[in-house]
Amino acid sequence: MMTIVKRYRNLLLPLITIMALTSCGKEIVFDGEILSRSKVTPGMTNYLVKVFHVEKGQLTTDTIELSRPETAVPYKAGIYTFYLRKDPQSNINTPEVLTVDAGESTPAKLAIDSLSIVSTEFRGLKEALNNPERVYKLDLYLTQLDPDLSNLTKFKNVRTMDLRGTAVTPLPDAFDQFEHLERLSIALDDLTVIPPSVLKLPNLRELSIYGPDITELPSGWGNLRDLTRLTITNTGITALPADIAELPKLTALLLIRNKISTLPEVFPEFPLLEQLNVSDNAITQLPLFRNCPKLKWVTANKNAITNVPAHIFENQSLRRLNVANNQIRHLEFPARCPQPHYALNLRNNPIQTIPETICNLQWLSNLDLSDLPQEVKLPDCLMRMQIKSIRTNENTNPKMVKKFQEEGYQVSVSSS
Repeated sequence: MMTIVKRYRNLLLPLITIMALTSCGKEIVFDGEILSRSKVTPGMTNYLVKVFHVEKGQLTTDTIELSRPETAVPYKAGIYTFYLRKDPQSNINTPEVLTVDAGESTPAKLAIDSLSIVSTEFRGLKEALNNPERVYKLDLYLTQLDPDLSNLTKFKNVRTMDLRGTAVTPLPDAFDQFEHLERLSIALDDLTVIPPSVLKLPNLRELSIYGPDITELPSGWGNLRDLTRLTITNTGITALPADIAELPKLTALLLIRNKISTLPEVFPEFPLLEQLNVSDNAITQLPLFRNCPKLKWVTANKNAITNVPAHIFENQSLRRLNVANNQIRHLEFPARCPQPHYALNLRNNPIQTIPETICNLQWLSNLDLSDLPQEVKLPDCLMRMQIKSIRTNENTNPKMVKKFQEEGYQVSVSSS
């Protein structure tokens, strides 16, 4: 048990769990979010989970270690309330909670008989407002029957908010009041403006925005210092806000089905970015990604890209490039490219020639060259590659297709 405590000491030290947690009848709520899981002793499984409780109307979040016998009934997914007691009845199915205070662990017993579920599903906003202080997860599909959205400000302790459908009134510009909000998804019909206060959420980690009538985004992205995932889909935006570059912890940027026509010549500095998806836009040129040292997946299918420059493959971490369904006629590959490039999708492009320099991608293992012009041929050097899966036109290089099939590679043949 101490192994996991030591492993996460840097995480747990700032999250001091006050000793009052072990007092009789203290109500705690945890959402079952497993931060880690490891077997320490036979028959027991340890979980590092988030817990939170309300004191004087304020939400407090801590991290505890929960040790549960494997023979006990697993907790269902959801949010639970339970009581920590000093001396609950001895029971093999009674989990043990290990609180951590300044690096010192203190065991306590969880009274499993007092476990109860906090509802996270509401038939409407009116039902959720019955006890807004106890709402930590607000997942609503709004209809015209729902009340005024200004009541949203009553959910002071909400951590996850998902708003979909149709609302009677616009979103209130008061999101900065949700100081505990970590995940926010907004997909409302007829939404035209994103409230600027959305960009003032200090603890926001994930943000998703959907709205065909949204044509521009507010400024102030630099305030979201902890944002790791940003999704913007089905909007009318044509470019990215300049200050979107001020997101130091961003790992995933998904900009799908918008009207973005240009990206910066040199992509902004995202030191932790691993996934970029700009599918279904109007982009004509891919930028330099030298400021994204951890970028692994680039998806840019269904755009208007005309060429794939060699510098794309010089990114040391790139593992997958999807530029299917574009207007690519010209391909460039670097003279030497030793790092792994596991997948390359060039499907359905008006490519005229596949240059032999494609074989400079020494670790290419998945290649999609299907639905290209009938006259395009594959270079023979591909037969020396360690390709595990290839999709081609039926006439690209029959000899090569036969060889791949004989050697047991996965080969799919399509006709244009």
